[in-house]
Amino acid sequence: MSQDKPTILVTGGAGYIGSHAVKALQHAGYGVVVLDNLVYGHRDIVEDVLKAELVVGDTSDRP
Repeated sequence: MSQDKPTILVTGGAGYIGSHAVKALQHAGYGVVVLDNLVYGHRDIVEDVLKAELVVGDTSDRP
C-alpha cells in the first residue's frame, strides 16, 4: 500500500454495499483496508476483484 495517499478503513467491505464503497474510494484515489468477519462477505471479492488489503476480524474483537 502506498504511503502517499490517504488510507481508509472500511468495515464490512467484503459485502455487497461495502465492496461498492471500496471501489468508489479506490476510484477517488484512496488506499483502502477492509475489515470484515466474512459472515456475509466474500474473501475473493476483496482479494481478486478489488485488490484491497483484507483483515479478517470484527470491530468487537479484543486482543
